[in-house]
Amino acid sequence: MVWRHGVGRVATLTTFSSGNNLGELLDKKNSRLITRIVNWAIADPERKNDFFVDIRDARIGKSVEIVVRTKKYPKVQGLEFSKIDKDTYRAYYTNTETGFKSVLGAVYGVNYDMEYQYLGFNPDLETLVSATNGKLFQPEQIDEIVEHVKSVSRRVISERTSFRNIFLIAALILIVIEIVGRRIRETWFKRH
Repeated sequence: MVWRHGVGRVATLTTFSSGNNLGELLDKKNSRLITRIVNWAIADPERKNDFFVDIRDARIGKSVEIVVRTKKYPKVQGLEFSKIDKDTYRAYYTNTETGFKSVLGAVYGVNYDMEYQYLGFNPDLETLVSATNGKLFQPEQIDEIVEHVKSVSRRVISERTSFRNIFLIAALILIVIEIVGRRIRETWFKRH
């Protein structure tokens, strides 16, 4: 998953391998994926293509710049592009609702107003979090977060141990001892 955050880019790659490593991603054929993700985070490799769309994430009610590099004048309903360089066009658009939007195949996010960013959270959130065995942390409490995740992710595995075989073997041994004992007694009393 890739997206833009602030002035930078964020790229995540989620994997699972039982050996707690990257598994087949480290194979020669698959390792290119990691290289390409890192290259994208450094600079978008598509910027040199003949067709390229660049849109930064936006906020509701704020104008977002859309830059398109193409040999033909881009046509999008509701947008008026102006030429700013050779084969490069720019338009501005103001979004009215949050979510992910797409222009000419490029996806961008529209966030809520900046003033809502620092409002805080609902006081009932702490009750909901604790009801699900969760815990609230401050961003700087990294060690506490790690410790909590370790403690919650520990699982108790109950293994059923059967003693049935032990009792069966003991019963068989007793039967054999009794049979041998009777034979010895029978042969002893017959001789005497």
